[in-house]
Amino acid sequence: MLNIPSNVKQSYWNEIYDIQDKIATYYPAEIKRLQNRIVGLEKDIKQAEEQTKLNDDGFSPMKINDIVYPMYLPDNTYLTGQDTVKTKDGSRLILTFGGDKSFVLVEETASTADTLEVIPVSGNFDFLSDVIGVIGNKSLSWHSNGIDYYMTSDTLEVSELVSIARSVSVLPVSK
Repeated sequence: MLNIPSNVKQSYWNEIYDIQDKIATYYPAEIKRLQNRIVGLEKDIKQAEEQTKLNDDGFSPMKINDIVYPMYLPDNTYLTGQDTVKTKDGSRLILTFGGDKSFVLVEETASTADTLEVIPVSGNFDFLSDVIGVIGNKSLSWHSNGIDYYMTSDTLEVSELVSIARSVSVLPVSK
């Protein structure tokens, strides 16, 4: 008869219990998370296929129904909703992104003044390609191509907010 040391037996049983725990709890939760991600990505793909029109050169103008979408999204983040609200100067579009790093991006037709205005702002400043963004408490705002942008999130770091904003501001389109 083979005599197996007790620490080897204990290690064996620990591995068995760990595998059983993963089968019972971790893997089902991971499968559910990935299924939700797939559903979100399928919705994004369907919407892009339905609404994206190619230019003569075969490229998309990165503009879908006058909506400018971020070209960068953190992993496991996807568009969950969009609402349009009419304003006196045009419209306000509210894009809601869900997932691990949820955030809201608001795009609003900028109002124009007949005279020069000085608008006080508070926060830190950062260059976003061709414009300057104002970083507030878990938020970022900027103006580009006649559109005022505002983004806020409880789950994103400032560097991620800036990366998303830069992916919006590099687009050569406007409303």
